[in-house]
Amino acid sequence: MLTLRKRHTLLETDTVANWDTDAMTSSRDVYERLGVLEQLVRHLYEKTGIPIPDLQTLAQVSANVRQLLASGNKIAAIKAYKDENGVDLATATKMIESL
Repeated sequence: MLTLRKRHTLLETDTVANWDTDAMTSSRDVYERLGVLEQLVRHLYEKTGIPIPDLQTLAQVSANVRQLLASGNKIAAIKAYKDENGVDLATATKMIESL
């Protein structure tokens, strides 16, 4: 079972080296590990100032916009999202920056 000390160690050192994976076999332990990972992801989003993307909104982004983002063409992705969804530039920019 993952103890509070181990959670604290993970958050302090940003490493999983202190994580006892041998004890992580039951389904309860898997969900506990998932909870810790979610906390770490939230922590990283907070520290970097990047907004956490909304999963429902993420599912609405077209393959074209995703491909433009993957290729590093952020401006074209914003324009494509704006045109495809009929939103204003500020909304499209916020959406693309949250991905």
